Amino acid sequence: MKKPILVYFDFNKIFKLYIDISNIGLEIILMQKDNQKRDQIIYYEAKTLLSIEKNYPITKKDAYDNVGNRNHILLFKGVVFA
Repeated sequence: MKKPILVYFDFNKIFKLYIDISNIGLEIILMQKDNQKRDQIIYYEAKTLLSIEKNYPITKKDAYDNVGNRNHILLFKGVVFA
């Protein structure tokens, strides 16, 4: 049996949020370390940019990523990841 791609979160562990913004797309990954100290993915989301969006300056892409992912707001120990 293979290990699952996504794992359940544990409120007793630290969360890590990775955001990648490029000329190709936007990606967010929420991770935690497992008991063997390996990063495990809890949640991820990616979006390929449309042709017109690829011409946006990086600051607008950053704002777009922050606004574009508002439909998935995660609340962990009083910290909001949006």
